[in-house]
Amino acid sequence: MLGLSLPDFFDLTPGELIAALSEFRKQERVGWKQTQLLMFAAMRPHYKKLSPNDCMSLPWDEPEKQGKAELTKEEREAKMERNRKMDERAKQEYLNTLN
Repeated sequence: MLGLSLPDFFDLTPGELIAALSEFRKQERVGWKQTQLLMFAAMRPHYKKLSPNDCMSLPWDEPEKQGKAELTKEEREAKMERNRKMDERAKQEYLNTLN
């Protein structure tokens, strides 16, 4: 993924790893942006009003949703209960595979 050998990867400090991952993500975004612009260029002659986001929307092009609603106490409790049940079911399925 990062083009590093295993020994080089394990020799990285946390700061170096963060910098390498950041650069990798940046290069990945550049590639997707190029793809978006190629699609836009190919479709543009056929549509009068068109933007690159109309052709292919990228997650980082959309503005972050601000002000996410807080969950009520009942909603939090319901989520916690649902997660507890899922955990219990997964535990039971795992124990059944051991038998």
